[in-house]
Amino acid sequence: MLLTIYSLISLCYWAFLTLWLLINGRKIKYVSAIQKEGTQPEPSVRIIIAARNEESALAEALTSVCNLEYSNYKITVINDRSTDDTEKILADLKATSDKLTVINIDTLPPGWIGKNHALYAGALAAEEEYLLFTDADVLYEKGVLNRAMNYCLQHQLDHLAILPGIISSSVALDSVVMTFVIMLTAVQRPWAAKNKNAKTSMGVGAFNFVKREMYVKAGTHQAIAMRPDDDLKLAAHIKKAGGKTDVLYGQETLQVEWYASCLRYRADAADDSLRAILGCRRIS
Repeated sequence: MLLTIYSLISLCYWAFLTLWLLINGRKIKYVSAIQKEGTQPEPSVRIIIAARNEESALAEALTSVCNLEYSNYKITVINDRSTDDTEKILADLKATSDKLTVINIDTLPPGWIGKNHALYAGALAAEEEYLLFTDADVLYEKGVLNRAMNYCLQHQLDHLAILPGIISSSVALDSVVMTFVIMLTAVQRPWAAKNKNAKTSMGVGAFNFVKREMYVKAGTHQAIAMRPDDDLKLAAHIKKAGGKTDVLYGQETLQVEWYASCLRYRADAADDSLRAILGCRRIS
């Protein structure tokens, strides 16, 4: 009897949660529905990518970033203590693109976890009006940056996060991804991020787009130096600093493949954080 009651309660809970997410999810717009044509003149953008041991996905992903249709952008990739062929892949790509700058980091200073320090180093070396923080395994459709910039200018945004489409290689991984997406969406309520009176915010490692002046006002990555959830916390600090923010769906224009090592950099970040707490020095 108790098992039956528990099952019914669980069924009702998940049914309600699914309906609630579906209704509210419709409040989020799709990048593909945004006007693609760029504005004149186009504001300058610096795309900042932290890469650590990304040899399996880096070449394809970075090639897609180099081929964006937006005319006024540059790319900085920070090679963060990689021990695989990441450095060679970056050197080969740099030889074919004048948009690409590579920064090599050999050591991690105290008080930082790796990815945050790498992104901060990239931001320090940039002078553009907008900064786009993204991951090293994200595939970009050519027009996505145009659409994102148009949306930011139309709505006078200081920050825009785009939720990517997720590619998975198995049914089992599909279920894991779906569970993760449902729980993250339920907790973060991304449709409410644009409401200035709501405490919720949303940041996405695949596409965290921010005006430079607001990034500085929010404390830069220095304010979240030891946070493994850097994407979420950056968005939270931007909103707390008074920034106007929003979220879009980007399934057709932005994609990332989830594979066995997809959380490696975040796991490394957690490891960096733990070592710092314990007073240990990470061996590079």
